[in-house]
Amino acid sequence: MFKPIVFITLLLSASFSAQASSRIGKGVIVCPDDPQICIGVNPVALLDTQTVSGISKAQQPVTDMDIRYHYSDASGNGKADKLDNGKTLHSGDKFTIEISAHEDLYVYLYHFDSHKQLNELVTLSGQSNHLKAGDKRTLPAKNKHFRLDDKTGTETLHTIVSKKPLSNLESLYHKKVLGEAQIQRVSKGVTVGTDSVKKLEPIAESIVEKADAGRVISCLKADHCRESFIIYHR
Repeated sequence: MFKPIVFITLLLSASFSAQASSRIGKGVIVCPDDPQICIGVNPVALLDTQTVSGISKAQQPVTDMDIRYHYSDASGNGKADKLDNGKTLHSGDKFTIEISAHEDLYVYLYHFDSHKQLNELVTLSGQSNHLKAGDKRTLPAKNKHFRLDDKTGTETLHTIVSKKPLSNLESLYHKKVLGEAQIQRVSKGVTVGTDSVKKLEPIAESIVEKADAGRVISCLKADHCRESFIIYHR
């Protein structure tokens, strides 16, 4: 799958060894643009999202965050072309994610696949989930990219935007997407909370596609919201 996210705890460092690469589980793979040394990773549950299209600039809501996805084939660096929602990519293809915050907020970018592997890509990239207005981030980094491994399937990305930190979000995702036996096998030390997942499901989802801004996320004054992005990994 597009291993954007296999949620196994990974530590990113400035340099990666080939030995470390072989130890990591299946999932998203983080690679420096040069040289070709990679560290592996994995991605959560798919929920319907409302897409707002054909809206004039005058009608568009004030946005909390812009998010842009880029990709390339195996010979590139994951930054050549715009990656659209629902596009088909292939094993070895690369992608990157750009985030621009217009408000002070917390951003969580969960990736999961049909094998129920889960990862939070912001943390996986070694960056903070807290962004201030005006902050811009490239995931995994300006000189790195994610690469799809040989595990094909549907790669699902959830971008969750919140005005406050959501400390138990990962455990709720595990509880929502995985059975108890799978949680024990996959989560590796993550505590499973008892809160209802519904408390963290989106209050409002509003996505506006703009050529100059990529996908625009507006929570419409809600405390938090979520949008879904799909990559078909063939």
